[in-house]
Amino acid sequence: MEHTDRQLPVRLREDLVLLTAYLLSTGHGLLHEPAAYAPARAVDAARRTLGLLGEHDGPDRRLDEVRARIDEFFTDPHDGEPLAELLDELCVRMAEVVDAFREDASPAETQPR
Repeated sequence: MEHTDRQLPVRLREDLVLLTAYLLSTGHGLLHEPAAYAPARAVDAARRTLGLLGEHDGPDRRLDEVRARIDEFFTDPHDGEPLAELLDELCVRMAEVVDAFREDASPAETQPR
């Protein structure tokens, strides 16, 4: 990757470094934790990523709804709803969000780099 004069805002860079540290420490922890922890850790990483997007790019109703659903699952009683059901729901919702982003993007923004 070439160096450019563009740099990320300091706070975003710091947040991305912290997210990277979280992901790596999660991977390390999973070497010794029960396998069932992995999906919950991945969902938490998605929640953190959505938080960064909201904080640095502003609110997006669609993404905020996904993050709220994750927060709800982990903080409110969910009557034993399996994580697999949550993941099914979130994957469908994120596919809809990705499709909407593609439709909203200009042709130049969707070109490979």
